[in-house]
Amino acid sequence: MNILLIEDSASQREILQGFLSKKGIKIVTAQNGQEGLRKYEENEIDLVISDFKMPLKNGLEVLREIKQLNPFAAVIIITAFSDVNDAVQVIKAGAADYILKPVDLEELYSKITQIGNQLKINKESEEVFYELPDKEISENFIGKSANIKEILSIVRRVAFHPVTVLISGESGTGKEMIADLIHEFSPRRNKKLVKVNCAALSGNLLESELFGHVKGSFTGAFKDRKGRFEEADGGTLFLDEIGEISPQIQVKLLRVLQNMTFEPVGSSSSVQVDVRIIAATNKKLEDELLKGTFREDLFYRLNVVPISMPPLRERKEDIPLLIEHFLKEYNPE
Repeated sequence: MNILLIEDSASQREILQGFLSKKGIKIVTAQNGQEGLRKYEENEIDLVISDFKMPLKNGLEVLREIKQLNPFAAVIIITAFSDVNDAVQVIKAGAADYILKPVDLEELYSKITQIGNQLKINKESEEVFYELPDKEISENFIGKSANIKEILSIVRRVAFHPVTVLISGESGTGKEMIADLIHEFSPRRNKKLVKVNCAALSGNLLESELFGHVKGSFTGAFKDRKGRFEEADGGTLFLDEIGEISPQIQVKLLRVLQNMTFEPVGSSSSVQVDVRIIAATNKKLEDELLKGTFREDLFYRLNVVPISMPPLRERKEDIPLLIEHFLKEYNPE
């Protein structure tokens, strides 16, 4: 793995470079953001680790410019965040993760290892991606309008990357079908796609459904039960109607998105999972942010790749195709 380390502190740069070099990682270093951007373009870089506060260009500016060069670039930001708004800005801009100062070297290496494992999966999938004809995806979703073509193009590109996807749109626009397609054409296709309707369960029941529980943790908990996150380990978890979850569940879900660990209800032991999350909502979550009913930091963790599903009234040219499809399905003769 090739890592670009952008750090203006010489002592911190030497510590990180020495530690990671001993782990067998090739390190390219830069003393500031401008030099870092130049070296990113000059070298084949798998992962960027950048300090937040630097002269010339800060870590956020570097992150945004790298994302313009490569939307799927993996970037970890190192900083001493003063409040949640700084973290939100970094995640909103597309950082893969962040780590607080003073840097825990083993925690940093763990994050690097997770990203490296996913990069390996992505590279193994590239041949399949380029050989996959557009026709194969389009046959799974009915529609030839410009809106649908653009959405299927996003699905094709995002399927092979482990980023979180947020699908929005009115009821009946095909949000679940898009989630199915992303999983079907992803490297996780041979693992489970687990679906949860967040609106169908109350707060306590949803917490148990998602994270599981241990025996005796509440009335009726007669035995240990794995939650949907564990069930989806290695695969994909589809969280429908994500806008309906309670503040308590939002906090717990945010932690899972940050480090893929959680505690089952009634347990003090952490569970580690590897899950790709796709969420869907028929609400405008931006409005919920203004109302204070949905966490801003969670929203940006979910909204890494947004897909907006248009209602049929905005793609009327697809109506004949749908009529033909349903006539064949319900009247095969």
